Amino acid sequence: MEKELKTILTEREYDVIIQRINGITLNEIGEKYCVTRERIRQIEKNSIRKVVNLLDVLEQIKSNTDRILRLIKRTSVMLYPDNPGDILSVKILRYEKEIYTLEQKHKYNKSCRHKSISEKEVSEKCNEVFDKIKKGIKLLDSEMRFADIDKRIQYDNIEGYIATRRQNIIVQAKAILRQAGRPLHYMEIHEYISKYYQPRSIESIHNALLIDDGIILAGNGLYALPEWGYSNDTVGDLIEKLLKVNKEMNVTQIKGEILSKKLVKPKTINQTLITDKRFKRIRRSVYSLSK
Repeated sequence: MEKELKTILTEREYDVIIQRINGITLNEIGEKYCVTRERIRQIEKNSIRKVVNLLDVLEQIKSNTDRILRLIKRTSVMLYPDNPGDILSVKILRYEKEIYTLEQKHKYNKSCRHKSISEKEVSEKCNEVFDKIKKGIKLLDSEMRFADIDKRIQYDNIEGYIATRRQNIIVQAKAILRQAGRPLHYMEIHEYISKYYQPRSIESIHNALLIDDGIILAGNGLYALPEWGYSNDTVGDLIEKLLKVNKEMNVTQIKGEILSKKLVKPKTINQTLITDKRFKRIRRSVYSLSK
């Protein structure tokens, strides 16, 4: 087996395959070769494609098939033919009559499960992984298999896995913001939604963001999640609230408070203090409410 693999795989491809069989994570292998985990996934994928061509030989040589079967059972939780890295596993396990196709086609991508794993267990694990993604919790290597088969979860090459229950603009925008972890301009949100979900017009996205209370307009065209501490209020409204509480404040204090809640330029705050009739300067750089 080792000899045959080395005739079709490069030294690095062979090393990656052996390490993956032995349970080494993508991250660990990536660190060894100074590349990303996604690059290692690609190498693994391409290597398995080559190995699949040996399948007919492996099925005829029962001892080798048994050996691979034992390795698969020890290292694999889920098997799904959409991932070329599992084509060999699926074919061998079908030969052994030990896998079943997942029945809930509307819920999963084309996939299979080992007979030792019930469909209920698959569903529970998918729900667990789905919840972790929504909360922004990093997945384990073993959990990525379930993220790949769940139709509610998409993979964004830039931001990672994105989870969404309903295909509407606000849910998609919240998922994108949560994955980005920072405020985004509506043009960026439009780009992500159109690329990873479905094409939509800029106007429909911007209008939806403007009228929804669950997303905050943090600055000029910049949107954020409420839990990040930003406010939907205008700069003038925020200053008014501050001065109602503190009676009078200097410009530096006002700017410090406003810039923690709105993504605006400092000069915007200066202009608001000067032009808005709700405020008056009572001495140098100190403001209070007019009434």
